[in-house]
Amino acid sequence: MIIMNLAKQFHVILHGDVLLKKLGMAIQALEKQIPMKPTEINDECGYFECPACGDLIYAEGARFEEHKYCLSCGQKLDWR
Repeated sequence: MIIMNLAKQFHVILHGDVLLKKLGMAIQALEKQIPMKPTEINDECGYFECPACGDLIYAEGARFEEHKYCLSCGQKLDWR
């Protein structure tokens, strides 16, 4: 949906599925760079959930800020 709206706005002529897939991959990669806050599951034990893929992020003590990205999907994390 986002790709088609961008294509219409900039009068891009899409030639088949190849360009559409490449644009989709580029947008997904850029969206991964927007920091998202992890969901707190158990702060005392250091368990958090990735907001993008839902995988578990484990960090002992105050070391959770060392995890700048999700190890499973690459989503940038915002610990503020």
